[in-house]
Amino acid sequence: MKTKILTFGALVASLLINAAVATTGSLSLGYGSDYFRRGALVSDSSVQTALSVDQNLLGVDLQLGYESSFSDGNLGNLHVFTAGTEKSISELINCYAGLEHAELTNGSSNLDLQLSLGLDTLLNPSASVYRNTSDEMYTFEFSVSHDVELGSLPISFEATLGQTENPTVEDLDYQSISAATGKEIFENLDLSMEVSYVNSESMSEDFIVGAFVSTSF
Repeated sequence: MKTKILTFGALVASLLINAAVATTGSLSLGYGSDYFRRGALVSDSSVQTALSVDQNLLGVDLQLGYESSFSDGNLGNLHVFTAGTEKSISELINCYAGLEHAELTNGSSNLDLQLSLGLDTLLNPSASVYRNTSDEMYTFEFSVSHDVELGSLPISFEATLGQTENPTVEDLDYQSISAATGKEIFENLDLSMEVSYVNSESMSEDFIVGAFVSTSF
């Protein structure tokens, strides 16, 4: 399993380096009071980064991503690699299939298969299922989102319901609701802020705040 994880991480890292030269993408850096993932707070008071690129490889449109959370607390650091492809079935339906590798530096690591289905309609509903490649454990998520403008200020709302399994907990339910806004402060440089309400059966409800700068290429 460790060899498989290292191989997948090296593959994604190589693709990200090559993709940055000739494809579109985005890069962000910021601070979050916590990092909420699948019903748990996994990295508190942390510097968070995200990189995403789209690359055409042998005629296949690949979506590659990397997220990290570097904490000054005792929960450790988180690294998430993703690689997948998305296809439109119709004007309203999009499908995504890919792999996701998540690793906590002082804890466990997981390599999951991901399948997602999204509808380009009211509230943009989407459903995702993740299946661990080593153990028969699943995560299910359902999300809705909506964008509005308050004067000249854009605001994005998102709500997620999920259920996950791990080696110690079976059928852990969790919820999150977030609101985010952003503004261009310089050419091709945006400042965004986000606040989220999170809750699950394994923790007390909490609020997470974050601020980020991002750019596109």
